[in-house]
Amino acid sequence: MVVAGNYMEEDCGNDPHYLFPFQEIDEIEQITQDFRQLTTVPLLQECIPKDKCVIYRGKRFPKSKFAKLHEVCAQTNTAVLYPAKDAVDIKDFVAQLDGEPLQLIVLDGTWQEARAIGHNCSALLKGIPKVKITGSWRSEFVIKTQPTDESVSTLEAVAIALSQIEQIPDFITIARKPLKALCDFQIQHGAQIHESKESLARKGIKYRIFEKKF
Repeated sequence: MVVAGNYMEEDCGNDPHYLFPFQEIDEIEQITQDFRQLTTVPLLQECIPKDKCVIYRGKRFPKSKFAKLHEVCAQTNTAVLYPAKDAVDIKDFVAQLDGEPLQLIVLDGTWQEARAIGHNCSALLKGIPKVKITGSWRSEFVIKTQPTDESVSTLEAVAIALSQIEQIPDFITIARKPLKALCDFQIQHGAQIHESKESLARKGIKYRIFEKKF
């Protein structure tokens, strides 16, 4: 159950341009996410200046319709935020850019949907370096079941990534304010706190956990 509410009362600071001023986020979102009510993308868009956060929605992304995305993917300062085995620490990747702004591509959706996007966009994403966040994290998106204990929402993943490369730890705290407000509001109206699939599996409740690769 999802109840409408004004979560932006707990916004990302008084000036959204305070957050993430140097990097650009290019988010590829599977079209089914448009119909998903519990998504953190609208919250993310409130935390990042509109000229720094571009959302691409679709099932496939041909150059004829997504010329800008193809242009971004062809540039050497572009990376995909994805925790594959060959992913490098995002801080190390940025250090190699010698001050050039990072263009970060994010695949939004469940792990299954992210894998589908990776498969559908394999030609587009081929050769683009994969980067990952570091550290031990737990999602505060507690009204949604995460695949593992350390899985986080799209909003949190981007905020953590940018807090690490901008070296401003407050980014993640500020970005989580509207997320916490959303969860608190839904819990007050009957939503339940969810454990991760990994946590449930330890209790004998089995779920399939999708491999994090494409």
